[in-house]
Amino acid sequence: MLAPINHPSWHKRRSPSSPAFMKPIHLAAIPTATLLLVGCNTASQTAQSVPARTPATKSTITRSEGIPQGAKTASGLTVPRGFKVELLAEGLNVPRRLAFAPGATAQNYDLFVSESQANQVTALRIKGGKVAQKSTFVSDLDQPYGIAFLGNSIYIANTDNVVRYPYKRGDLSTSAAPEEITKLTEGGYNQHWTRNLLVSGNGKKIFVTVGSSCNTCEEDDEQRAAISEMNPDGSGKRLFAKGLRNPVGMALRPGTSELWSVINERDRLGDDVPPDYLTHVQDGAFYGWPYAYTDINGQIFPDPNFGTKEPDMLDKTVAPDVPVQAHSAALGVAFYPLQGGNFPKDYA
Repeated sequence: MLAPINHPSWHKRRSPSSPAFMKPIHLAAIPTATLLLVGCNTASQTAQSVPARTPATKSTITRSEGIPQGAKTASGLTVPRGFKVELLAEGLNVPRRLAFAPGATAQNYDLFVSESQANQVTALRIKGGKVAQKSTFVSDLDQPYGIAFLGNSIYIANTDNVVRYPYKRGDLSTSAAPEEITKLTEGGYNQHWTRNLLVSGNGKKIFVTVGSSCNTCEEDDEQRAAISEMNPDGSGKRLFAKGLRNPVGMALRPGTSELWSVINERDRLGDDVPPDYLTHVQDGAFYGWPYAYTDINGQIFPDPNFGTKEPDMLDKTVAPDVPVQAHSAALGVAFYPLQGGNFPKDYA
């Protein structure tokens, strides 16, 4: 079964410059086939009660609460029995996203880190599980977040565009000028400036996320609250899925071309309403924002402020697969093989 991490104690959003953001990078193992990286979000103040319109289909994915039999590490992180967390690198300026360069092995690899506040991407050469070399790959960016490798290029998503640079295996820096692949609408509501990237399974497309400009509103820019798809050179850009208030983490389900993402849902409807969620993202689908939301039981409700503006959109809303604790702001998702990995036997 796939089981996202969920914990009811996550409830406050902090900015990237807050001291609460962890500046070291830790290596961690989490006991789920689907792993979620969880940030923080704002608990809302006023609960709303509105009638459900459309029942959602039930997910076959297991949802877990907390970390059973967890043990706290020296770093203060709690991990399940049989797992550990080790410090990999520190002294970074708000590291937000990681990407393994091609050719990685378990002990030796090049790890690229977007330092969003420093407006740069840093390359870490790891040998024997330790940092052997640290280099600024490129600077003078604009709130970089997503990083992707494809062919002889590295792609970086700034808040206002996607650029690419020439890359060959082993490069730790570049002096090349950026090539703009596509423009993006910049900034966003609170932390919605993040733009993530993912290469499709066949290498022919690149997905890019853009969050909303508001908590709930009707956007003027169709790129907002959506995942777009484009060719590697930026041509053929189109909306892949809409109604996703703030899609951040993306991953492909292993062995398939199926796109999965974690979504940060809206505030101000209640402390536990609506849940954030993990879902596979269907081409052409609409997931509700701002007109509807799906509750913890899989029922679709009209938004109390926008549900009546476009009532037809409620019937078009696709319910997500797995709810996650409301306001927990899940930021990443990764798949782990149920067989053939090195997790403890309790998780095999």
